[in-house]
Amino acid sequence: MHKLLSTHTLPHHALALLSAEATRSRQQWLARQLPPNTLIERAGLCVARWLLAMAPHAQSVDVLAGRGHNGADALVAARWLHQLGRRVRVYAPAGNPASTDTSTPAQLMRATQSAGIAVFMDEISWLRQQASGGTADVLLDGLLGIGISRAPTGAVQQAIEWINAQSTPCLAIDIPSGLHPNTGHSPGAAVRAVATLSLLGVRPGLLTGQGRALCGEIWWSDLQPPSAAIHPQDAYTPEACAVLSGDADWRAWQHLHARRADEHKGTRGAVLVVGGGTGMHGALWLASASALASGAGKVWACSLASDTQAPLRPEIMRWATSINPNDADFAGKVVVAGCGAGTAWLDAPNPSTHDLTLERLLTQTERLVLDADGLNTVAARPAWAELLRQRAAQGKSTVITPHPLEAARLLGTSSSAVQADRLAAAKALCSQLNCTVVLKGSGSIIASPARLPYINASGNAALATPGSGDVLAGWLGGLWAQTPHESCDVHRLCMVAAHWHGRAALGHAGPLRAQDLVEAMAALHQAPARL
Repeated sequence: MHKLLSTHTLPHHALALLSAEATRSRQQWLARQLPPNTLIERAGLCVARWLLAMAPHAQSVDVLAGRGHNGADALVAARWLHQLGRRVRVYAPAGNPASTDTSTPAQLMRATQSAGIAVFMDEISWLRQQASGGTADVLLDGLLGIGISRAPTGAVQQAIEWINAQSTPCLAIDIPSGLHPNTGHSPGAAVRAVATLSLLGVRPGLLTGQGRALCGEIWWSDLQPPSAAIHPQDAYTPEACAVLSGDADWRAWQHLHARRADEHKGTRGAVLVVGGGTGMHGALWLASASALASGAGKVWACSLASDTQAPLRPEIMRWATSINPNDADFAGKVVVAGCGAGTAWLDAPNPSTHDLTLERLLTQTERLVLDADGLNTVAARPAWAELLRQRAAQGKSTVITPHPLEAARLLGTSSSAVQADRLAAAKALCSQLNCTVVLKGSGSIIASPARLPYINASGNAALATPGSGDVLAGWLGGLWAQTPHESCDVHRLCMVAAHWHGRAALGHAGPLRAQDLVEAMAALHQAPARL
């Protein structure tokens, strides 16, 4: 078993993520290589060992088992726990299997009853037992697993609601019941677990959307003996639908781009941040300060408002909105556009050619990070969306960093639809605009044309504060500026920036204010190696 993710830990290596369909294929292939029921027995024993490791002092366990493979794993675990001296009760809300049912789950249910384990088939008898027998020390969720295709109903829904109403901690097998394994969306009632053990691989739904809130600590096992175990570094297996970022890639990037003793500010790249409409200067200065803290050699800030305040950092240079075209040389600069821009670009229907308009940025910049109101402006102007889409064919690179509502505006849908399938939404934006997409949120998605998407492993609710997105955009621009344009893997760079951004929040329980986030990210710069 491997501990993958918790409040205080992140995965070391990148890890392949498998869809529910790929998991079933792997399960069927492995089952054919082994004697009958061997894989289920392995899974149940693994679950039992994990439960005892997670709750070593628990003397009683209430197991909730469904009729599918998830329930079968739970029943085998119940038998092992019973043999190890724990008091075990099983609730099977789907009812008693028919005596003629020869399926593996039905056989296991009969074996469970024969072993002397108390099994309850209806809600009334279960609740009566709870009232008379007291609450167990831990609950084990084996109701639905990865087979969910719709919202739970009937007795299963009631069982989920009962689990969530208890103060007893719940451990989930494979995935909290009610959560979709591919999307991280819950169409109805879903179990809130304190920890989840994912078997035969890890599904993306555990790591994005509602998954991060419902799964608790995430563990995984490939159910193989040590000699045949799948190595965590095998992140690009053909079965994978996405890749979970790891600390190793982040550290490798830092090592590769460590500062040399002979460098100066002219060798560390340049960033121009454009935004800060009326009353929204903070976003401009946060993005600029973030680009500076990332290590960029030169940072300019261009405010789209006339009432500009002083920058957060005196090292940030001013860039006027009206520029002589002969002097407006964007070559070599990364432009971060849109942070706090408001409606400045939309409010000027006939801008002068001397103005730093979004249209000009879309057509003239080589490397562009488009965020916030830059994205809202593109969503409102289809012609500008087309300019954005054409950039790749012109040899220009673009990264967009929408949150779910901005993504919804670009896709012409709702934020709830985006959140219902974040992977699909990120890939749709990537295809529609022909650029790299960083879809922010719980388990940020990085999608690029012809690349396997990343899901960012770092980050927590401490980042749910005003300005944290501006910090990410500026940091991304700053890292990009420090990377040779001709050799830059933009997809991987975005993963590094998102991982860095989230890693700074590791261990923070309360809100991390954006200005403090910049300093927390700066503190993570890797120190030079010592002899």
